[in-house]
Amino acid sequence: MQQNSLLFFQPSDALPPPRYTGMLLPLERDKFGNKGNFELAIPRFLTEMYDATIGATGKAMRGELGVPSVDNPAFMDAGKNMALNTVYGGLMSSMAPKSMPVGALGMSGSKPLTKEQIDPFGYGKTKGLLTKPLDEFNIGLTKDIDLIPKKNLTIEDLQGTMIFPLLGDQSATGLLMKSIDDLKFEKPVKLEGGFNFMRSEAQKKEGTTWASGKGVISDIHNRVKKIAEKTGLPVRMVYTAMGKDAVDFATFPASVLAEQIPFKKILKKDAQTFNKKMKEKLNIKGDMHNAVDDFIGIESPLLRAYLDVASPSTRKKFVKLMDTAEFQNADFPSVALTRFAVTDEALKKALTGDSGLAIASPNLAKAPTDNPLVPHSTYPTQMYGDYLGGFSQSVPKTILYRDFFNKFKNAKTSTGKPLTPSMIDYIFRLNLPAQKVDQELVDTVSKYMEKKVD
Repeated sequence: MQQNSLLFFQPSDALPPPRYTGMLLPLERDKFGNKGNFELAIPRFLTEMYDATIGATGKAMRGELGVPSVDNPAFMDAGKNMALNTVYGGLMSSMAPKSMPVGALGMSGSKPLTKEQIDPFGYGKTKGLLTKPLDEFNIGLTKDIDLIPKKNLTIEDLQGTMIFPLLGDQSATGLLMKSIDDLKFEKPVKLEGGFNFMRSEAQKKEGTTWASGKGVISDIHNRVKKIAEKTGLPVRMVYTAMGKDAVDFATFPASVLAEQIPFKKILKKDAQTFNKKMKEKLNIKGDMHNAVDDFIGIESPLLRAYLDVASPSTRKKFVKLMDTAEFQNADFPSVALTRFAVTDEALKKALTGDSGLAIASPNLAKAPTDNPLVPHSTYPTQMYGDYLGGFSQSVPKTILYRDFFNKFKNAKTSTGKPLTPSMIDYIFRLNLPAQKVDQELVDTVSKYMEKKVD
């Protein structure tokens, strides 16, 4: 639920040419997943050529396309394709786009969508083979548990308190994910949050309000206690969103990726390369990841079970390695789509630092527990507190934690250069500054909220 991360961005990578296997020999077996047996290998453009000409005409003659009429689109399309491909000989040119991912090149000659059009909020580092916007995918979700009803709070409700930032990932809570488009999972993936952990079964059954590693929870508990003792004011813990990739630490993104792998046409050489890199110490986009000597292999039927009990660092490396152009262009499951799928609906368009959708009052009389009644699959330690509610919409942390960000407006490095936003964000995450909610802040936040509504 909480760890340090930054939101990265990488331009789109070029779409690789389509691959055909078995072009020289009549048999193929160089990929795993749904195609695990030796089989007759027929180039795709030949099968599509048949479907568009002879196959379509046969269906029309047998009445499978409906009533022969100019008002019947299926019948007219069959006739048009037969005429184009036989009279003009355009078999190769008319069938070529179907050999690529759907939408990679429009039949009208339109350009494929850019990475920014497909993934405008930066869920992934690369476009890979995605050809449509993330929000056009059908994510199969069902309710797992009933959350505590959402309560609406305003900034006025917090006046006279000290607010403290709870940094957390953007994942959903209380849901089961069963599919993505037509990829139906063998075993549903449980989503546990996330900011709505404050409204989960753990809150209802034991009164715990946040979960993370033991060290993180102990640090939060101690900081909040000191703030309360120093100021004499009540403290309110305010959810503050981390980056889109912060969720990589949890169990569910890796599980969702594992569920998609059997449907993918991953070449053996690409699987072997991935396995090899998992077992090596590796620098991925500037972050060092240790070797995972016991990695079971991406083609293993036990991969999901392995990842469910693997260390958080192993899952994080698994997701981030897959989120590179090398593997996203080799038909590995889309990491951008997976992160998008596990993100709470209220945070799909959220930015790093968006705050206030969930707010809790800490119970400082009780020490955090390492043995909760409702364990979280990723985070072993939980902190006690009461869910109070949340704002109707998020507020940027730069507005909510006014004093901290005002202090760094003109701050400079030791070399005299202005601090960059990423540097200030890093300092924020290290310091976790509290902010008193005074009348000035109430007015500022209220005006921001009014403008957002307008």
